[in-house]
Amino acid sequence: MSEIGRVIDHVAADALAAPLKAAGYQKDGRTWRRRVGESVQVVQVQASQSNVGADGRFLPNAGVYFPALAARIGLFPPTDAPREMDCHVRTRPMPPGRDWWKVRAAGVATPEQEAGRILGAVFSWLDRRADRRASRTNARATQELRQALERYALPWLERLIDLPSARDELARRGPLLWAAAASLELGEHAAAARLFAKALAAAPAKADNLLRWGRANGLEA
Repeated sequence: MSEIGRVIDHVAADALAAPLKAAGYQKDGRTWRRRVGESVQVVQVQASQSNVGADGRFLPNAGVYFPALAARIGLFPPTDAPREMDCHVRTRPMPPGRDWWKVRAAGVATPEQEAGRILGAVFSWLDRRADRRASRTNARATQELRQALERYALPWLERLIDLPSARDELARRGPLLWAAAASLELGEHAAAARLFAKALAAAPAKADNLLRWGRANGLEA
């Protein structure tokens, strides 16, 4: 693992491990999960794929996964250890105006080989200054990530703890087919039929696949 990857791991653990453990989550790398009734709740820290050298960025994701809904939808086999990207309802619990948090691995930057003497000196000075600020930068990211968990992620997860709440969220935000599947799983056939009709109307290019799924699940266009 790169040094900046280790910094992100350290920040994520400092910010999230204690409150999530207290809430019953179990850690798996940069992912935390807990099973609550019919759902698996997931919190994940995602590092930018462009992270290189001394500087890095990361952000948090959260989601709720329902094994029964996964089985009903039928795209992938249900799992007890979903990734955040597997979740049926998902969010990015960030404060307004924040896209990423930046962190710094002090002492990792290397001289710019192709820079001239003057530019190389400027870059070296900038790196030394960033290194001096690294502890403050990382501490601020840790504090703000903890605040994002407490203010945004955990309340959102509590709100979507059961399948009816998730179905309502899916009906508002989509995918509508998943909302229809959730209604079927809840035994609400009429609601499922209405949502299925909306899903067909919203995605005519996918009509053949949707109709096959509908027929397999007792829904007609």
